[in-house]
Amino acid sequence: MTSRTDFAAELADLQRKLADQPAPRIATPRSAPEDFTLDTFLGEHLAGLKSIEDLWDRLNDELDGVPKDKPLLTLIAALGVGYLLGRATR
Repeated sequence: MTSRTDFAAELADLQRKLADQPAPRIATPRSAPEDFTLDTFLGEHLAGLKSIEDLWDRLNDELDGVPKDKPLLTLIAALGVGYLLGRATR
């Protein structure tokens, strides 16, 4: 059976090892630039889109052919949505 002095010796050894390690670096969060606005963000990431209608048209064009091109994915998505709605309404 381990004695109290063995525990104290192990604790002192661990404390010494911990003291020998360098201090951990703590990352500082980056702050947003002073000139950051939502308009500049959207301008950078949605270049070429003039309005919400353009974004909606682009999304509609991309999703329009999914049932025809990928019927299995459409079936799995419909079953998943149905399952989630069924679980949510219980």
